[in-house]
Amino acid sequence: VLGKAPRRAREEDTRGMNDGIDRFRALLNRAADIDTYHQDDAPALNLFTILRKAHDEVHLHSRFIAELLNPKGSHRCGTLFLSAFLKELGIKRYSLQGCEVHREHWHMDILITNGAGEAIILENKIYAADGVEQIQRYVDDTKEHGLTPIAVVYVTPYGSPLSDQSRGSVGGELIVPVSYEKEILGWLGKCQELSHGYVRDSILRYAATVKQIVDKTASRECIMKVAELLREGDNLRLAAVISE
Repeated sequence: VLGKAPRRAREEDTRGMNDGIDRFRALLNRAADIDTYHQDDAPALNLFTILRKAHDEVHLHSRFIAELLNPKGSHRCGTLFLSAFLKELGIKRYSLQGCEVHREHWHMDILITNGAGEAIILENKIYAADGVEQIQRYVDDTKEHGLTPIAVVYVTPYGSPLSDQSRGSVGGELIVPVSYEKEILGWLGKCQELSHGYVRDSILRYAATVKQIVDKTASRECIMKVAELLREGDNLRLAAVISE
């Protein structure tokens, strides 16, 4: 009789260990299912992120946005994309007659001008910091060249406000804060509707790249779902045990 107690204890320990292993396995399987689902749902091969880093302001974002805005761009859609851009940003009464789009002009990321001598300055800021009186200098430069700046479009991932040190004495009425998360993705959606073929496909791929910098990719959703999984029951403790 005395020999049965240790045996029973060992059996109970074994059952407990097996139960723990089963729970570990179930937790890992559920996490793997979430990861697999989001990998399958992720964007397909994207040449933008292969050729350039997703946060490359100058060589990727400014270049592609300028090309879409340019009425003489390779998209052959004239002013359709530029018109959709102005509408998305709420910029009204800007004549598209004689419109030209310049990139890296007078150190500005993008400069849009029209036949009436009106200028729209677009400053792209993803991770770079504002320069001291940077926007002030841009506005002064356009005026010195006989142009009338009607808007400074300040583009950041989430619509961050322009810093006072960069704005200088430029009035707040000129500043148009824009986010990649809302306005740029909204505009790209309109551009997709207005285009077809390789142009539409290129815009679709670029939109997928933009989503990466605003944390809307499947990987973020995957992380959130795994986090929800870990909050269930004692899964967080189990995960800690697994990591050890």
